[in-house]
Amino acid sequence: MRIFMEARERATAITVVNEGDTELVMQAELFTGSRSPMGSTNCRPPKTWCWRPRS
Repeated sequence: MRIFMEARERATAITVVNEGDTELVMQAELFTGSRSPMGSTNCRPPKTWCWRPRS
C-alpha cells in the first residue's frame, strides 16, 4: 500500500480492520521522500512518527 500526500498535508491516518476471528500480525515501513526536478526520488525514514494501536 502506498499513501501519497500533498506537500501542504501535515498528517494522514490509516485504519486497518480485521473482521475475522484470527489475530493478525502487521508490519510497516515508513519513509518520507522528495522528488528532484530531474524526476529521481529520495526516500529516507521520517524524523518523527506516531503509532497508536487501538485497544
